[in-house]
Amino acid sequence: MSFHGVGFLILLVTSALVAQTQPQALQQPDPNRPTLFVVGDLPSAPIHDAFDPNRLKLVESLSKGQTIRTYINSGAWDQVTARFKSGDFVLIGFKPNTDASPAKLGSASSSAATLTFDGAGDATFDYLDPDTHKVEQIHSYAWYLRKLVVDAIQQGVNPILSYPPTPVDPTNCCPNNPYLAYPAWIISAIATGQHIPYLNLTASGKGFRSGVEALQPDPLAPYLKRTAP
Repeated sequence: MSFHGVGFLILLVTSALVAQTQPQALQQPDPNRPTLFVVGDLPSAPIHDAFDPNRLKLVESLSKGQTIRTYINSGAWDQVTARFKSGDFVLIGFKPNTDASPAKLGSASSSAATLTFDGAGDATFDYLDPDTHKVEQIHSYAWYLRKLVVDAIQQGVNPILSYPPTPVDPTNCCPNNPYLAYPAWIISAIATGQHIPYLNLTASGKGFRSGVEALQPDPLAPYLKRTAP
């Protein structure tokens, strides 16, 4: 073999070794991927662990101790809807704070500023804030949930209702404690009425990913991280 032939062979081998030692390029996120907005009291870590960030962007707007009523009143929901684009998703999950009655709402107690009504109806109460002296019309927990769902649908966004995990499934437990069962049947009824999924994290019993995989229909399945066979 000539000197030039040996040199060419050395160059090929060297190039191959260099290529093997180069780090693999990271997969770039799809710039047109949809966004999943997570609002309310839902756990953050398992949601991030479940989805492929290259195919689905996650944006959180957690309530940080607010009720659904005070979350909306704070302007947080308006900030979320301002970022909506058609084809996005929004996962909504708020704990109820529904011990409202005209007597309590008419009081000057601090809890009156956060409460909502029980039930699924359209009952309202004109609440006079003792600090601002402004009148606020208060609705039921269900009314506020429906508002969020309808707002999303009107902007071409896919809402999914959920409920923060609890030690027991409120759908099937505690017949003598209607407070525990209340959010489950309200959320289920709204989801059925609006033809949207209800992600029951407590009933799945196996974590967030299992709850998503059990959805019927399951709009989020294509965005889950792929698992090893």
